[in-house]
Amino acid sequence: MPTYSFKNTETGEEFDEMMKISEYDQYLIDNPQIIRTYGPNSMPAISGDSVGLGFRKTDGGFNDLMNRIGNANKGSHVAERYGSTRNSTQVKVDNVVNKHKVIQGLQKASKALRSKD
Repeated sequence: MPTYSFKNTETGEEFDEMMKISEYDQYLIDNPQIIRTYGPNSMPAISGDSVGLGFRKTDGGFNDLMNRIGNANKGSHVAERYGSTRNSTQVKVDNVVNKHKVIQGLQKASKALRSKD
C-alpha cells in the first residue's frame, strides 16, 4: 500500500497517510482542506507484492506454459523468447549434468598432477 504525503491547508499540518490507491481520490473528495504535497522524498512507498513491480523471476511452470505456446506458434515473439523443445526441468537436469562433468574433469586433472609428483 502506498504512503502519501498531505498538507492541511487550514492548519498547515503536514502528515503521511497509508491507503489503497483506490481510496486516494475519495479521501481528497471527503477532505477538501487536504492537498497532496510533493517533496524530494515524496515518491509513494510501495510495499508488498514484488511480482507486480517486476522484481521476481518467473517460476518454471509459467516458463513451461510459455514454452508450449511458443512451440505452437512458430515465428511469434513468444516463440523467439520462450520456444524450445526442452522444458525447465530438462534444462535444470542438463545444468546439473554439465556441472558434474566439470567437477569430474577437475578431479582427473588434480589426480594427474598428483601422480606426476
